[in-house]
Formats: sequence, structure tokens, C-alpha cells
Amino acid sequence: MRVKPIPEGMHSVTPHVVCAGAAEAIEFYKKAFGAVEGARLPGPDGKLMHAMIRIGDSAVMLVDFFF
Repeated sequence: MRVKPIPEGMHSVTPHVVCAGAAEAIEFYKKAFGAVEGARLPGPDGKLMHAMIRIGDSAVMLVDFFF
């Protein structure tokens, strides 16, 4: 059985945004671009360790800056 190099529903390039305030960025993308939240993994301090949104048929990954 062959493994697909690109998972179903993804494109060949998926941006991963690292920012201060990823939760706020998600809300902005929802309002500005009609983004749909697909997943959210908060850390113990409330920062996001991982999140995924979809804008149209494209996925965008987000994470809070931790340093």
C-alpha cells in the first residue's frame, strides 16, 4: 500500500503561521476571509500549540510564538 505524499484535502504547500496572539488571528481570518476553524490545541498557559483553519479550499496552520 502506497502512502499519499499529500494528505487528502490538502495542497502541495500549506502555510504555517507563527504569531503572537494566534487565537486573535483566527478570529480576524474568520471575519476578513470567512475562514472556518478546523482544529485547536491549546497549551496549559492558554497559548495555541496548534490550530488549523480553512480559507476556501486551502488549509492554514497557526501556532502561538513561544519564546
